[in-house]
Amino acid sequence: MKKAKFSFLIITGLCSLLPVPLYCQWLETTIPIPDSFVGLIRPNAFAYNATNNKVYVGGKHGGYVIAIDGSTNTKVAKIWVGSNVTAICWSSISNKIY
Repeated sequence: MKKAKFSFLIITGLCSLLPVPLYCQWLETTIPIPDSFVGLIRPNAFAYNATNNKVYVGGKHGGYVIAIDGSTNTKVAKIWVGSNVTAICWSSISNKIY
């Protein structure tokens, strides 16, 4: 009797958890929002220049790198690189972005 009641409780508990994944949220699409410099659709490359406190962001579908001032969080430049940006690196020795 106790074993049957315990099995019933286990099965009932598992069945009550079954619909939980159906109510989860997911991202269906990304909506690009253009701005005054450029609307990077998929930013995927970031570098931080500690010397001048700038953040450089590059991505696909643009061919640009955006420079952001780290102290004011404003965009200060749009740098044309000619193709999709897949990686950005800052050299502390030469103080250059590659």
